[in-house]
Amino acid sequence: MKYLLALVGGLLVTAAGLVLVTGWLLLSPAPTVGDTAPLTPADLAAVRSLLQQALLREQDSGNLKQLTLRAREIEQVLNFLLDARLNGNARVTIDSGEVKIAVSVPVPAIPFSLWVNAEATLAKADDLRLHLQQLHVGSLSVPAAIADRVLMQLHAQLLVQEAEYARLVTAITGFAIETDQVTVSYRWQRELRDQLAASGRSLMLDPEHKARLTAYARELAQLTAAAALPDKISVTSLLTPMFAMAQARGGSAVAENRAALQVLAMYALDVDPTLLLGESPGLGLPQHHDLRLSARHDFALHLLISAGVEVSSDGNMAAQIGQLKEQLDTRDGGTGFSFTDLAIDRTGARLGALAIANEASARRVQHRLSAANLQEAQFTPSVQDLPEFLQQIDFIKRFVTIGSPAYNDVLIDIEARIDRLSLFAQEL
Repeated sequence: MKYLLALVGGLLVTAAGLVLVTGWLLLSPAPTVGDTAPLTPADLAAVRSLLQQALLREQDSGNLKQLTLRAREIEQVLNFLLDARLNGNARVTIDSGEVKIAVSVPVPAIPFSLWVNAEATLAKADDLRLHLQQLHVGSLSVPAAIADRVLMQLHAQLLVQEAEYARLVTAITGFAIETDQVTVSYRWQRELRDQLAASGRSLMLDPEHKARLTAYARELAQLTAAAALPDKISVTSLLTPMFAMAQARGGSAVAENRAALQVLAMYALDVDPTLLLGESPGLGLPQHHDLRLSARHDFALHLLISAGVEVSSDGNMAAQIGQLKEQLDTRDGGTGFSFTDLAIDRTGARLGALAIANEASARRVQHRLSAANLQEAQFTPSVQDLPEFLQQIDFIKRFVTIGSPAYNDVLIDIEARIDRLSLFAQEL
């Protein structure tokens, strides 16, 4: 018996050693893919173009189409998905007929930093699929023949088990891997678009959050349909009832505030909520009203959109988008760089951050914004004396560039003005 126990013990020790060695090879103490570069004006223009293509709803089925995706755009999508689900980062390069994808994902629920670093090289195969040429995970190099066979088996299983995947593959008539971009040729199927949209919603939205968003979208539709509501309304006309609803619903104040601000941002962007949430009983399109903040329509949009971006992303995204938008406006045909817009953007971002900072902060925001006597001055700084409508040449003369001492002085002044507002006076 003792020999049997010794044998079993030896096997267990050997197995444990193999697990440790394999773990050591697979895991790394630091990521190989760091934080990605912020969006550039060219990126924003490209994303806007892609959205315009993706949201076309009245095309005839059967038409041949082409969609070109740059490496940067694919990388942005991967980073959005990884950041939302796994807090990871991705890097994509396309060159010489190959697509290289590198990914770094942290190992969760451990007291020290460990990362899974993986890199794959893909190329076009003869049978209209991607062939896996190289795969590295940590320090391990997986033989290409084995990795590609696993990819083929996964592809075969998805064809049988996932109807949307099978229809998507059938719709693709060809693709080309070119310098820094991939061009996909496909036969448009409107039914496929609807199926993929539904699948995307289920992937990006967990059921609880989707239910919250649906509830607030339904409430907003009812609010904006009220006959007594005039055409021009203060943003407080929507903030007050929406946050009163958030307070009354109970549960996680952070989760409720996030959903309320996301729905308000969709309204400011004039986005049909069914594009995100799908069809739902009683979920109609909210009625259009001319929102105002400090008597300006653009300020109301800046505030709500920045707040929505803030609660939907990391803490720097709203600021980056605001500055990029103002950079674009300094060019020919733009309205000019406006520190007034930047101040309202920053106010919206601060509102979003405060609304989801923690449960106590979220409840305090609910209490203050749901008050029947809510005034714009409680959450909107005075901006009339800030420079605005600066064309590029005027901006360079006064501030040289973004990040210069003169530019930063204005930002410091803006932050101080926001700090003095009653809503932000005691940020938690």
